[in-house]
Amino acid sequence: GWPAEADPDLLWLKPHVARLRRKVDAAGGPAILAIRGVGYRLDA
Repeated sequence: GWPAEADPDLLWLKPHVARLRRKVDAAGGPAILAIRGVGYRLDA
C-alpha cells in the first residue's frame, strides 16, 4: 500500500495532475484516475 505520509519529492506532481485533469475534462477527454501503488491511467 501507500505510505502513511506523502513523499515530499512527489508533492509537485499533484497540482500538475489537477491542472491536466481540468484541461482534459474541459476538452471532453477521458478521466485521469489515480491507481494506488501504481500511478495514473486514462479511463477511456
